[in-house]
Amino acid sequence: RRTLSVSLCSDVVINSLLALTGLALLGYYRVNAAELASGESLQSVADQLFPRFIISRMPSGMSGLVIAAILAAAMSSLSSGVNSTSAVLSEDFMARLPGGRLVGVAAVTRMKWLSWLVGAMAVALSALNSFIEGNLIERCYKIVNLLTAPLFVLFFLALFVPWANAVG
Repeated sequence: RRTLSVSLCSDVVINSLLALTGLALLGYYRVNAAELASGESLQSVADQLFPRFIISRMPSGMSGLVIAAILAAAMSSLSSGVNSTSAVLSEDFMARLPGGRLVGVAAVTRMKWLSWLVGAMAVALSALNSFIEGNLIERCYKIVNLLTAPLFVLFFLALFVPWANAVG
């Protein structure tokens, strides 16, 4: 309960700070509309305003620190996602195959190859992201909501259908 309380409080603080940052950027570019290129509107380049502000308006040392922090956060999320996806593929799928349970150096080698494969798939899927219409928030909703129905079915089966097991 304490963990949930801390998580909820920190989510409120972080989301409030992000919302205030977005409102400050919106106010800045409304006042300084001349900094937008001709033919650009706030709506058409909304996803580019924060990086543009970091590059053009922050002092060089500060902009480098902000970019480094953003890249470090992205790498942290990417590495944990690749690690957990590789572990699930190895332990929940490959280990159940006949002769699939590996130990020692063979298990480490398989995890390295799975990590490379999952990383390459993440890069390939990220490249395909440019073909999805909409801004960043709309794209995130479209991609994340692809998993909503399958996850609901899995949780529903686990909670309410007693014969939904390995044998069933």
